[in-house]
Amino acid sequence: MAVTNLQLGSLVLNAELLVVLAAGLMGLFAVRLRLRGRSERDTSPAWNAIGIWIAVWKGSLILTDAVAVIRQPLSLLYYDGGTIGFWLACVCGLTYLQYRYGKMYGAADAWRITGAFAAGWSTVYLMAIIILDRASAGYAHWLGMFVSATSVFLLAGIWRIRPRKAAEEDPGEGSARAESGLRRMAVPGAGLALLLVLVSYMAFDQTERLMERIENRNGNSGVGARAGNIAPAFELNNLFGEEVALADYKGRTVLVNFWTTWCRVCMTEMPHVQKLHEVYREQGGDVAILSVNVTSQEQGEEQVRQYVEKRSLDFPIVLDRRGRAADDYRVAAYPATFIVDGDGIIRERFLGAISYDDMKKRIERVRDKYPVEQ
Repeated sequence: MAVTNLQLGSLVLNAELLVVLAAGLMGLFAVRLRLRGRSERDTSPAWNAIGIWIAVWKGSLILTDAVAVIRQPLSLLYYDGGTIGFWLACVCGLTYLQYRYGKMYGAADAWRITGAFAAGWSTVYLMAIIILDRASAGYAHWLGMFVSATSVFLLAGIWRIRPRKAAEEDPGEGSARAESGLRRMAVPGAGLALLLVLVSYMAFDQTERLMERIENRNGNSGVGARAGNIAPAFELNNLFGEEVALADYKGRTVLVNFWTTWCRVCMTEMPHVQKLHEVYREQGGDVAILSVNVTSQEQGEEQVRQYVEKRSLDFPIVLDRRGRAADDYRVAAYPATFIVDGDGIIRERFLGAISYDDMKKRIERVRDKYPVEQ
C-alpha cells in the first residue's frame, strides 16, 4: 500500500502501520462478537495474532533485504518485507489462530472464528486502500471489501459458537458474562475508534490533495510544496562548491530528498537512496536523484562531508545552508521526499522513511503517467 505518512507537527507516524493496527482491531472486534458471552481470555489468541502479523511483516525484511538490515539494523523499525512479507504475515497469523482456536473449540468452530478475524481485518485494510491509495485501488478492491464486510456479518453476527465445555458451565455465569460483554469490548473498541480518527485525518488530507490536483488541472497551478504545484526553484552548492539548480534537471523525473546527519531515520534511508541512484545511473535514463542536506540544521559542513564519505554516498548532494529550500518545501520533519516530473511539477510527496522498492514504484508511476513531450 503506497500511502503518505501522517505528520503531527514534527512527528511522523507510519500510516501503513496505523492501517494494519486498525485492521487488526477490527478483526479482534469480529472475534469478540463471535465469542460474545464467553470469557475475555478466549480473545487472547486474536490479540496474539495481531502481534505475530506485525512481527512477521516487519521481520520479513531480513528475508527480502538482508544486506540493508545488516548495515542498518534500525531498518526493521521503518521498513517491512513488502508484498512477500505481507502474505507471509497473513499465513503465519491465520495459521496461529486456526491452531489455537482448534484446540479450544474444535476445527469447525476454529475455521469460523479465524474467518471472522480475516474478514474484519480485510474489510478495514481494503477500505484504506480505496480511500488512501486511489492510484492502486480497482474493482477487485471494491469487490473484496464487499465480500469481507458481508462475511463479517455472517460469521460474527449470525452463527453462534457452541464450545464443548458449554454444557458444563453454570447458566448464571454465562448470563453474567453476556452482561459484561460491552465492558470487555471497550478496550479494542476505543483503540479502533482512535485509529479510525487518525485514518480519517489521513483520508481528509488525501481528499484535500485530490482537490488541489483538480484545481491545478484547471489551470490554477502555482508554486508550492503540495502534489500538483510547481516545485519551488533553488540553486545550491554541492560538496565541491559547484552550483546546482533544480532547473538543471528539467526534462527528467527527479527525486528530491531532504535530510540531516542527526536524523536516525535518514541514516536508515540512505542505503536505499544510494541503491536507487546506482540503478538509474546504470540505466542512463531520464531519472535523477537530488539530495538536499538541510545544512542550517547541522553543526557544520565538515560534519556533512564526513557523514557522506563514511557511507560512500555518491549521489548528488547539495547544501541548504540557510534552510530556505527546506522552508519553501515546508519541510518540518526528516526525511521528506518529493518526486518532480520533467515539467517541474511535484507529483508525489512522502514524509518519513521510504524504501527502495517504494521509491522506485513511485518514480516509475510518475514517469509513466507524466511523460515529457519531446
